[in-house]
Amino acid sequence: MLEEVLNNFNKSINGEEPERVPIVVWTTGPSLTRLEGVKEIDYYLKPALKLKTQLSFQDNFPEIISLTGVYADFGSAVEPSAFGCPVVWFDNQPPYTKPIINSISDVLHLKMPNPEENGLMRKALKEYEYMWAHIEKKYVEDYGNLEGLGYSLGPVETSALIMGYDKFLIGLYDNPKIIHTLLEMVTKATIKWLRVQEKINGKLKRLYVPDHMPTQMSKSHFKEFFLPYLKEIYNEFPKALKLYHNEGNVSHILTEIPNIGADIFHFGITTKSNVASPALKDLEVAKKAIGDKICLMGNLDPVKEMLFLPPKRVLGICKSRLDVGAPGGRYFLSSAGGMAPGTPHENIKAMITSVEMRSLK
Repeated sequence: MLEEVLNNFNKSINGEEPERVPIVVWTTGPSLTRLEGVKEIDYYLKPALKLKTQLSFQDNFPEIISLTGVYADFGSAVEPSAFGCPVVWFDNQPPYTKPIINSISDVLHLKMPNPEENGLMRKALKEYEYMWAHIEKKYVEDYGNLEGLGYSLGPVETSALIMGYDKFLIGLYDNPKIIHTLLEMVTKATIKWLRVQEKINGKLKRLYVPDHMPTQMSKSHFKEFFLPYLKEIYNEFPKALKLYHNEGNVSHILTEIPNIGADIFHFGITTKSNVASPALKDLEVAKKAIGDKICLMGNLDPVKEMLFLPPKRVLGICKSRLDVGAPGGRYFLSSAGGMAPGTPHENIKAMITSVEMRSLK
């Protein structure tokens, strides 16, 4: 089964229509901990529990490819913490960081972090070492976990967390030169961070970057302040399979997404439509506009559909997505973003059933 799943995964990326559409989900602490019934604070602070929780999802749903699979998950806190942002820990949600920029001129005094020493980067590297020491070989050899893995928050979102989103967005208009200075440093730091991950995980084969800031930027700002920096990171690792994750509204920049250099776009909203089935419309628009240029991953609404609807409804909705997304390949059935905490097992199984039924036609 696993060989077939991975074969279909590769076919889809290459624009071939697979025997079964791959189901690929974005799994993170909030959804995994609820599925497994563990406290989030324990998940983030105890490497053994984190590894067990991440692997348990794969054991329960072998038909599904879990991204990022096994990784040193600390939410969005790792990269900004390395620049000195204080980390705030919570009992039942991921850690978060406080911005450290009080005045725009503070940006000019930031120092390039050392990934092996600063912030949560050091802790994350130790976790990767722990995971390699304790993971069963089958999860590496059969599922590809850890081997060649690179994961980093995107440079623009990291910059916004360092400054505070409000100061960053105002800076795009009032102090663009300083914003570019910050983005140049953060981009270099991100590449450096990924290079250090290579020392433990091996030469990058898969590179996953979430960055939601384009949903809050104009098209012109996207082209000036986002596109060149994420593209620089992706270009640094030409042989790695690259995924860009952003479940926010990208309707204003949809046709620009393939220019980033990613192989997979994990998306949510691509239109401003108020039709009865907006998520389906989003997929239709994305498939028509960029479906021949990049593999689309989505777009079941994590809350309105996957969390709250009964399994039979989810099954029908999955079928409608497959009818639109599957033809011509370059499509993974997935939630439109990370799975919502508390998503029922039965609704995840409905995704599997929908793909199985389609393959029997």
